[in-house]
Amino acid sequence: MFSPPLKTRYGLLSLVVSVILVGIKFYAYLLTRSQAVLTDALESIINVVTSGFALYSIYLASFPRTKIIHTATARLSICLLASKAL
Repeated sequence: MFSPPLKTRYGLLSLVVSVILVGIKFYAYLLTRSQAVLTDALESIINVVTSGFALYSIYLASFPRTKIIHTATARLSICLLASKAL
């Protein structure tokens, strides 16, 4: 049976938890109609995107290091930082 590396499991867990939290926050907005809850839910979408970038970074890091992979990882790191800055 195939078992993904520990880092991949943690990255996937982070993504799943982020998606679940966004769902809970939007459900809370539907119940309360509070603008504060809505803005918190919308802000949490960035956390889902960031978790996806992190999981993809872990995936790229699992390959042997070459010039192409190193360059792609550097570009992905810049995108990850830019998405967090938004």
